[in-house]
Amino acid sequence: MINILWGSLLLLAPFLLIFCFTDRLKGFWYILTANLAWHLFLSLTTQFLHIFSYPIITGLHTLTALAVILVLIKKTKGISFKLHLNWLAILAFSIIIFELWSVHYFYSGSVSNNVNRYQTVSRASYPYPYFSDEWVGVSIVKYCIANNALPIINPLINRGGNQDFPNIFIAFFSVLSEIFLLVNLNPLTGYAIFSLASGALICLLVYTLLRINGLRPGTAILGALFLPYIVNSQNLTGIWYLIPIIGGLIPWLLSLGAFKFRDFRLAWINSFLALLLYPPLIFFVLPTCAGGLLLDKKIDRKMKTKLIFWGISIFAGAAALIIFLQGSNLAIFTKLVKSYFIYPSLDNGIPFLPIWLVVPWIILPFSVLGMIMAWRKKMFYLVAPLSAGLLLWLIYSRSLHLFIIGYDRTVLTSSILLTVVAALGWDYVTEKLIRRFPILVRAFLNREILIFTIAIFGLLSWSYTQQATWEKFTLKLDAPDGVRRIKPLAPATDFLTAADLRLFQPLSGKRFLSDPWKGLVIGAATGNYPLDSKHSIISNQFLSFSLFMAQDCDHKKILAEKYQLEYLYAPALQCLGFDDLGMSDAGLHLYRFNKPI
Repeated sequence: MINILWGSLLLLAPFLLIFCFTDRLKGFWYILTANLAWHLFLSLTTQFLHIFSYPIITGLHTLTALAVILVLIKKTKGISFKLHLNWLAILAFSIIIFELWSVHYFYSGSVSNNVNRYQTVSRASYPYPYFSDEWVGVSIVKYCIANNALPIINPLINRGGNQDFPNIFIAFFSVLSEIFLLVNLNPLTGYAIFSLASGALICLLVYTLLRINGLRPGTAILGALFLPYIVNSQNLTGIWYLIPIIGGLIPWLLSLGAFKFRDFRLAWINSFLALLLYPPLIFFVLPTCAGGLLLDKKIDRKMKTKLIFWGISIFAGAAALIIFLQGSNLAIFTKLVKSYFIYPSLDNGIPFLPIWLVVPWIILPFSVLGMIMAWRKKMFYLVAPLSAGLLLWLIYSRSLHLFIIGYDRTVLTSSILLTVVAALGWDYVTEKLIRRFPILVRAFLNREILIFTIAIFGLLSWSYTQQATWEKFTLKLDAPDGVRRIKPLAPATDFLTAADLRLFQPLSGKRFLSDPWKGLVIGAATGNYPLDSKHSIISNQFLSFSLFMAQDCDHKKILAEKYQLEYLYAPALQCLGFDDLGMSDAGLHLYRFNKPI
């Protein structure tokens, strides 16, 4: 507990420098950028040199904290330690944090698992990840910490197999493992905590971005409050899940603010960080940079040429660094990158993700108005990426092929921008009301209306996880008997159970076969090696579980010997050579395979 507290203090210590800034909003922008860059540098460097250990990481961050304290002492006479707190904003973010906390620790609504595609629970607690990419994250973080190494090895494959892992998201998992190591949290149970923190940080950045753009605090608060209502589901990644796109969105949002106050160096740095953490975000980063630079008439041609040169250098540098860190996986990595340009949808169908369901419909009219206002105010760093995102959203809704960035990631990023411009539209409406009805506004439409609105969000937060909009999403598949529409799994899952952990607790480093979802979660949670796992960033598909279970006993033994199967986790079967070691509450039996001598 002491290590967790100490690591958390070290993680937050650099933000004390905010007192050195007269403009605290800009100060937060600079400090968060520098802090993120520092964590990335430390994680990649120490893992590359194989000195990634708790004493070294905490020692370096302790030195950083001491340097921060020395700067504050040196500037004590010239800075003010007063904080002008907006208590309504604090109340609003308390609601947001409660909503995101309830996702894992106070969940009511539908969940999906191996037994029931949909099961209703009330006030349930599930401290483990929900999304398949999160489970991959658990496995990778464990590997990095245990081996003091970069995340370029598939940790779900045993040492006798081909472990090559061309990881395009190497920077995201590297820095994530560094933060887990610093705070000394177990990745299995700590992942949900960090997913809460990352979602809250996205909301905070949207609030701060709106304030930097000159919007009233009340309008910025509304923008942040609506953000968690972007729908989450298993075919639409939202801010509930801590996955690489979330890592890339953080510096990308920082770049939007940097373009607003025309700090191009800060904008380039954050663009570089965004591409490192989530390279497919280039589809939004490039329009952002083009809108914030090329369309800015206040910048002369000579300066634009210089900035474009540095921009190209930064993009090339991000690509070169990712390629360099791949080491012996370079050839495989190059092949992987080529496959990202145009590739078929993994679902073999087109998800139905209409804009009026993904974002709260009530903000859509204000989004249209906000888009117009952003154009008039020449906020092209918002207009350009939103236009690109909406265009790709439209194309993906009719195409089975994807381009660089996935459908759900495009929808999430575009939806965040829609919420941002909706706040611009609402601010414009508020301004008109104030000018037209000044007396009425002073009496009713000022602080009181904001308090009333926050109170409504507070009441809705108790049923936040029960929102069922995701049930209207479908995946359209062509079948011999006509078009089929399949509903996604619930946004919350509970594929890992206490019984799973109990049965697999004595095992470590064993090859086992189970349902793909079980294979992924048990492999990540217990350090065993699944022969079949849910398709994700990494996926083991050596032996199909469904194919294996369809065979008779003799063929099961042949397949078990061929793939060196040691354990089977499956429904009851009667086959000699498979010894029953126990059963879970869901009726799954753990069998040990005895290879014939």
